[in-house]
Amino acid sequence: MRNSLWNLISKYFAGECDEAELVNLHNWISKKESNRLLFNELQRDRELISKYKEMKTVDVDKAWHNLSKRIAGKESDSLITMIPAKNNKPRINAPVLIGLAASVLIIAGLLLTYRSLFTKRVYETIVTSDNHVSLTLPDGSNIFLNRDSKVIYPKKFNSGQRTLNLTGEAFFNVVPDADKPFTVKAGKARIKVIGTSFTVNGRAGNNMIEVYVENGKVSLYKEKLEHTGVMIESGYIGQLAGNQPTKYLNKNDNILAWKTKKIIFSETRLAEVIEVLEKVYGKEIIIENKEALSWPYTGTFNNQDLESVTRVLVENYQFGIEQDRDKIVLTGGNSGI
Repeated sequence: MRNSLWNLISKYFAGECDEAELVNLHNWISKKESNRLLFNELQRDRELISKYKEMKTVDVDKAWHNLSKRIAGKESDSLITMIPAKNNKPRINAPVLIGLAASVLIIAGLLLTYRSLFTKRVYETIVTSDNHVSLTLPDGSNIFLNRDSKVIYPKKFNSGQRTLNLTGEAFFNVVPDADKPFTVKAGKARIKVIGTSFTVNGRAGNNMIEVYVENGKVSLYKEKLEHTGVMIESGYIGQLAGNQPTKYLNKNDNILAWKTKKIIFSETRLAEVIEVLEKVYGKEIIIENKEALSWPYTGTFNNQDLESVTRVLVENYQFGIEQDRDKIVLTGGNSGI
C-alpha cells in the first residue's frame, strides 16, 4: 500500500495520473485530515526541493533532514517510518527507501532526472449532469461538454504537451501550437492534434470511442500504440473499439446537433428522428404506435426548444401527447398517406 501510494503521488506531481488514479488519490486525501495535511506538506517540500535544482550544488542531506522533520510524528497511514541512527539523525528505513525509488522525493540524482515531478500541477474537474458546459482551457482552447460527461485537465499545461482526460462526450476547438501537441485521453483511446475542431464521443456503444473531425485532422490510436494510429481528416469519423482504429466519411447531418441544435431530417424514419431528439434535448420520447416508427419525416429545426419541436410532430401526424418530467409519450397518430 505504502509503495503504491508513493508512486501514485509521484505520478500526480508529474501530471501522469489517469482518471482512475486521480479519483483514488482524491479519495485518499479526503479520507482523513492527517492525509490532507501530509499531502500539503509534501507539496510544500516538493517546491522547496525543486529550488535546489537551480543551485550549482544540491544539499541533499539538508533537504532530506527538513523533509523528515516535517513528516515525523504525523499520522500518515504509516507511509514513512523514521528510525534513529547512531548519530541520532533521522534516516529512512532501508526497505522504505527502496519503495521510494520511483517517488517524487527520491535522492538527488532523480531530482534532476525527473524534473517534471517538481512542477506544480493542480487539476480542474468539470462534471455535467443534465446540462451543457462551455469552458476555456489554460492555452485558450475551448471545450463544449455534453450532458453526463466529465473532463479533468491541469490548470497549467507543462512545457511540452497539453493533455486532458474525458469521460462522455465533448466538442473541442484547439488553439494551434506545433510545439505543444494536444492529447485527449478517452478510455483506452488517444486523440492527438496540433490545432483543429472535433468531437470525442465515449458513449458510442460496445466500448467504442468515436471521433468526428469538423476542421483540421487528428490522430486516433490506442494507448501505447501510437504507431498504429489512423489520421482522421475533416469530415471523417474515426472509431476505436479494439487495437486498430478505423475511419469513414461522415454522412450524418446531425452529428453536431447536440451542440448546435440545428437538426435536419430528409425522409427520415420517425424512429431515427426520435433518437436524434433524445440526444439533443436529453429527454426520453416514446411513440406508442409502433407502425409510426417507420413513417418518414422531412423538416429542419434551428435552435428550437423541445416543446416547439414536439408540437410540429404532433400537428404533422395528429399524435396525442402525454408528458411528465422524465419523458414524452406520443399516442395514436396518422401518417397522412
